[in-house]
Amino acid sequence: MPQLNAFNCRTTAEKMDIVRGRGVFLSARHERGCGVVLYHLGGFFAEVWHDEQDDGVVLVRGFEGPQLLEPYLGEISLQGLMG
Repeated sequence: MPQLNAFNCRTTAEKMDIVRGRGVFLSARHERGCGVVLYHLGGFFAEVWHDEQDDGVVLVRGFEGPQLLEPYLGEISLQGLMG
């Protein structure tokens, strides 16, 4: 499993390959005309932003910490992932 910094330095296509192959789906939401999907990748989380008009990937970003998890906290339980 890649580390966060190595993940974020990859191309969008490479990040999507990692997310598809190793990511654990946690939740999905809508924001600013995009579908946003949250995945767990071991030591960090990744969001995949899809344009709702053409379903193209707009952004893939990895992150740690609770700030970017706030929009999901009412929808998911992280208890099984922490430990």
